[in-house]
Parts: sequence; C-alpha cells; structure tokens
Amino acid sequence: FGLVGYLFLVEMVSGILQGFYVPLIPDLVEHLGIRDADFNWFEAAQLLLSALVVPVLAKGLLDGAHEGREEPPGEERRDDGHDPGAPGGEGRGRR
Repeated sequence: FGLVGYLFLVEMVSGILQGFYVPLIPDLVEHLGIRDADFNWFEAAQLLLSALVVPVLAKGLLDGAHEGREEPPGEERRDDGHDPGAPGGEGRGRR
C-alpha cells in the first residue's frame, strides 16, 4: 500500500497544482506586488527544484524497494546481465 499511497499523493498534488495554482497566478502577482514577468522566476525556480529533487527521491524510493528482498533459492542473479528465469532461454546475456 505504501507505493500506491505515494503515487496517489503525487497525483493529488499534481491535480492541485494544475487545477488551483495556475488560476491563482494573477492574484499571487498582485499580492506580491511584482510584475508578471518577474513571476516567471518563481516558475523557473520551481521547475529547477523539481529537476533536481525528482531523481534524488526516485533513487531513494528505488533503493528502498530492494531492501530486505531476497532472491528465490537457486535463482541468484548473475552480474553478467543474464537472468536465468527470463524468456528466451540460456546464453542470452548482455552483449
């Protein structure tokens, strides 16, 4: 349920940003007492922060998903990229 709940939260935040944030921009500009062009810096900072934070969070989530997970007995994954349980049979490793 943890991953599904997280994805649900991300979708809810995305919906809020798309549905409520954009129509509020003129009010935010007026409240902050800045020009419309200056508001673009807020947007740029938000996008830059997203570009920096998303890979960090994704790596943390992916690393956490593998903790405590064990390979089934007799099916150890080899370092050469060969997956014995993959369709296509033996001998089809990375080239």
